[in-house]
Amino acid sequence: CILAELVLGKPMFTGKTEMDQLQLIFDLLGTPTPETWDGFQDLKHLRTGLVTIENQRRPKLRDKYQSKMSGPALNLVEKLLELDPQKRLTASRALNSRYFLSDPKAPDRPEDLGPLLVAGGHFHEFQTKKKRREAKQAAEVTRQAALEVGKTDKEAQAEFDAAYREIMEKVAKEGLNAGPKVEKRDMDKHAVGEPEDKARRDKSERKRSSRDKERDSRRERKTSRDVRKDEKRREGRDRDRDRSTRRKSETEDGEKRRKRRREDEAAASRVKAESQRDVVAT
Repeated sequence: CILAELVLGKPMFTGKTEMDQLQLIFDLLGTPTPETWDGFQDLKHLRTGLVTIENQRRPKLRDKYQSKMSGPALNLVEKLLELDPQKRLTASRALNSRYFLSDPKAPDRPEDLGPLLVAGGHFHEFQTKKKRREAKQAAEVTRQAALEVGKTDKEAQAEFDAAYREIMEKVAKEGLNAGPKVEKRDMDKHAVGEPEDKARRDKSERKRSSRDKERDSRRERKTSRDVRKDEKRREGRDRDRDRSTRRKSETEDGEKRRKRRREDEAAASRVKAESQRDVVAT
C-alpha cells in the first residue's frame, strides 16, 4: 500500500480503526474464499466469530486504478496486496518486477538520485501537508466569498479549485514560504464562525456517533450469538464423535463375543465327536 500511495499521491486505505481498515481492504481487494486463500477459515478471529464476513465482494482494485497507474505498477501493487500470504509477492521477488525494469529506471546508486528540492528549502511531507492545509483554507475563503455574492455552488467550487491550484503552483515554483497567509478572523468568518454551521456539524457528529454505537452494539450481539452457535456446533460434533466411538466399540466387542462363542461351540463339537468314536470303538 506504500507503493500505491507513492504512485497515487494519497493513501489507498484510510480506515480509522482496525475493523474499518479491514472493511476497506475487503471492499477493494474482495473477500477471501477457500479458493483464493486456503485455510483462511482457521484464522483465530474468524474461528471465534470476532470477525465475520457477511457478504462476498469481488475485487475492484484493477477497475478502480487501471486508469491511474501504469500496467506494470498496477500488476506489482496487485501482487503485493495479495490476501493469501503464501501467494503474496516477497520483497526480493518484487525487485524483479517489470515495474522496476521499465523507464524511467532508478539509478544503481541511491546517491545518484540527488536531493529533492524546491526553491526555498527541502521538500518535506510535514511541511507540504501544512502548506496544503493553508491553501485549502485560503481557497475556502474564496469559495465562501463567491457564495456571498450570489454565485452557485458549482461556480463557487470552481473558484475554490482555481484558488487552491494557483497557490500550490506558486509554492512549487517559489518554495514553501510562498502563498498567502490566512488571517484567523477570515477563517472565523467564513469557515468555522457561523453558529448555525457549527450547530449543524455538532448535530451531524452526534447522529454519526449514535449510529456508530448502535452498529458496534449490533456487531457485538451478533458476535456473541455466533460464538454461542459455534460452541453448540462443537459440542454437537463432540457428542456425535463420542456416540460413534461407543457404537464402534460395542460392535467390536459383539464381534469378539460371537467369535469366542463359535470357537467354544466348535470345540464342544470336537469333544462330542471324539467321545462317540471312543464308545463305538469300545
